[in-house]
Amino acid sequence: MPNASKYYVANLLDSTVTIVDMNDHVVLKTINLIANYDSVSGAISGPVGALPIQTPMSPKGNSMVTANMLGETITIIDTRPDLSTMDTVVARLGCDPGCHGVQYGAKQGQVVNARDQNGTVIQDMAADGNAAVLQAAAAVAGRVDPLKSGRFRMRWLSVGRI
Repeated sequence: MPNASKYYVANLLDSTVTIVDMNDHVVLKTINLIANYDSVSGAISGPVGALPIQTPMSPKGNSMVTANMLGETITIIDTRPDLSTMDTVVARLGCDPGCHGVQYGAKQGQVVNARDQNGTVIQDMAADGNAAVLQAAAAVAGRVDPLKSGRFRMRWLSVGRI
């Protein structure tokens, strides 16, 4: 949380996020990011993420995102207190294979992610953390791609805004 009362810790190798109460120094919950994935049939019944890395919190403390290096997704966890969805996976966004380096952008409701030196993707999403709006509204707003010369160019795509 922005006030450092809770930490969200990505556990890369077991595809979970652990929530730690920093006031009492206890684990509150561990979220299995592959719980909605059936490894036998390959069916996906909800948001899924594997090999999570980094766990930035939104500036207002409404959500936490983590890039999943396996599965080409960004997982969104609702962190709003006193809601039935608190500390649950509410949505996933697509990203480039192996994406990591996820962070909230300067614009409210924007998530920025990168995959090593191969580029940066900027995605717009619902600013209030509403899960239904979040999944439908997420769209790539721009991409920074390195040129062979080592310089960067910005390509902005036209997308609808909320």
